[in-house]
Amino acid sequence: MEWSIPAVFRVVSEAVPHREMLVWRDVRRTFGDVDVRTRGLASFLATAGIGIHRECADLKQSEC
Repeated sequence: MEWSIPAVFRVVSEAVPHREMLVWRDVRRTFGDVDVRTRGLASFLATAGIGIHRECADLKQSEC
């Protein structure tokens, strides 16, 4: 099985959704909160047409 950061994050957020992940000044976000927010951002970006259109191996050196 191949792991990625998003896959590991998903496993952790499902296992401990109420545990704090991010604390900055008076802002506190749980793994569940961050999961919902990142999925929302990903959905927005995909709707806007931003995302992977071709795999890296298929790109020329001048493309990104």
